[in-house]
Amino acid sequence: MDIALGSVHELEYACLLALDLDFITKEREAKLDIHLNEVKAKLINLIKSIRR
Repeated sequence: MDIALGSVHELEYACLLALDLDFITKEREAKLDIHLNEVKAKLINLIKSIRR
């Protein structure tokens, strides 16, 4: 599960890089960020429940 969370963080960074390089718009990056935060929250909750 920690690997999956790390992969989400990598994707988050890739989106920021794509924005900086003008491959995507700020609006697109904002939408992607919303989805990434949802996935991160779900993964964190899963990790917490497994570790209990």
